[in-house]
Amino acid sequence: MPTVAAGALLLLAAIGGTSWYFLDGLRPARADLITHRVSYGTLQLTIVERGTLESANNVDVYCRVKTGTAGSGGLPQIRWVIPDGTLVKKGDLLMEIEDSRFEDQLQTQKIVLERAKSDMLQAEEQLKIQKSQNDSDIQAAELAIELAKLELEKFKEGDYLMQLRDIEGRLKMAESDLQMWLDRAAWAERMVMKGYQTASQAKAEQAKAQSAEINRQKILEERRVLEQYTKKKTESELKSKIAQAEQALARVKTQAAANLAKAQTDWETKKSVYAQELKRYQDLEQEIAKCKIYAPQDGLVVYYIPESGGRSSSGTPRAIIAQGETVWEGQRLMRIPDLRSMVVNTKVHEALISRVRVGQEAQIRVEAFPDRVLKGRVKSVANVAAKPDGWSSTDVKVYQTYVEILDEFDGLRPDMSAEVTIFTDSPLKNVLIVPEAAVFGSVQMGKYRKVFVMTPDGPEEREVVAGLSNGTHVEIKEGLKEGEEVVVNPRVLLGERERTRPLSSEHRSDDERPANGPPDSPNGPKSYGEPGAGPPGAAEPGAPPKGPQGKGSGKKGGGKKGPPVDLPGH
Repeated sequence: MPTVAAGALLLLAAIGGTSWYFLDGLRPARADLITHRVSYGTLQLTIVERGTLESANNVDVYCRVKTGTAGSGGLPQIRWVIPDGTLVKKGDLLMEIEDSRFEDQLQTQKIVLERAKSDMLQAEEQLKIQKSQNDSDIQAAELAIELAKLELEKFKEGDYLMQLRDIEGRLKMAESDLQMWLDRAAWAERMVMKGYQTASQAKAEQAKAQSAEINRQKILEERRVLEQYTKKKTESELKSKIAQAEQALARVKTQAAANLAKAQTDWETKKSVYAQELKRYQDLEQEIAKCKIYAPQDGLVVYYIPESGGRSSSGTPRAIIAQGETVWEGQRLMRIPDLRSMVVNTKVHEALISRVRVGQEAQIRVEAFPDRVLKGRVKSVANVAAKPDGWSSTDVKVYQTYVEILDEFDGLRPDMSAEVTIFTDSPLKNVLIVPEAAVFGSVQMGKYRKVFVMTPDGPEEREVVAGLSNGTHVEIKEGLKEGEEVVVNPRVLLGERERTRPLSSEHRSDDERPANGPPDSPNGPKSYGEPGAGPPGAAEPGAPPKGPQGKGSGKKGGGKKGPPVDLPGH
């Protein structure tokens, strides 16, 4: 018997790793158990999530046609549209929108524009004429002032002096004649006294002397009138002409400014009207140009489909991108994703989001190409939780995360399903690791979990302290040794005994008993032994069912759903 047992032990040691039997004393091996040898290794911490492919450089194409200017004939229709899913180059025609109404408006607007242009040109010429007329009128008024000033100067320096000199010349002649006749009268009186002439002859000479005096007095009066009246009158009249000419110049300038302002306003008004009509004409040309929509970049044509379904909340049909369908201004028509730069749009659970950082390495496996693993990197992590999709709502919070694909790979398309593996932390080296499926237990166990260890007497349930997990393997801190065998499918053994066995409080001290409070959320990966850490796998075989108060029979509607499993890779 010892020889047989020793042989069996040697066979077990030789096979190692994962096996499909165990020794229970001298009992035959069980084929329903799968075992794994505990060993030291490297544990890479990862988060695995599913998502869909998107382009990192998406350009949305909108309808830019001002449908409000299309008249009363309703919304314009799609004349032609490129098929959905077509690969296009930048500048390729994507869609043609009916533009006949814009063409009719353009012809009408062209006539209005030509009329406005003619009015503007006429006003411009009239403005030039008015400017020329103003210059002529002002020059004439300024010339009148100069002539009036010259008249005044001519009188002072010419006419007045000439008249004065003429009077003074005649006055000297009169005085000379007077003296001569006075001498002759005196001579005649002496001759009468001598008896050479008669008295009548002497009187005649005196009469001539008196006449000469009267002539002298007349000339003196003429000079007095010239100096005291004629000069002042003429100067006043000429000065008045100068003032009137200056006033006339002011009136001409005022009138010229008014006429110029009127002509300027008329020209600017007609110029503004022309500019408005030209703007309308150019707007119509632009609207006609907008009726042809071209690809803004290289990529794939993806029709826009509203997420809320085929009908709006008011019951009216949603827009359909097809020939003959109507469009309106601002409507999103399609998206052109750049296939050369793709990302994976995934959502990370709130229990794991603190471990995700921009720049972390990742691996992407696209379902359409299952044999190809692509390199990736975390591009962005949302700061707020994503809103629930559709009509359903849930208490689970997830954060949108984008992982960019670094490898160049043809064939990737938007909305393809993909699985992302994010390497969150540096790997744990030289630690004891076992398959995650071998560990079982509940949150109520605190840092402890359980495994089945193979012994010569059969599988033995043992309590261990579990550390970090990457979704497939678990770090074991206490309770196991290298070389021991653990059962990978413990459900088979749990089915043979009581599943609802609570842990005995005698196995640990008071300070080792787990608290019933909520799980904490550390920044780094959480080990199984921390409060709130979930068990490996999708179930908790060792946890007692919860009743209405968290314990008992576990009837429907009983215990409240616990916190999410906080493990890397979940």
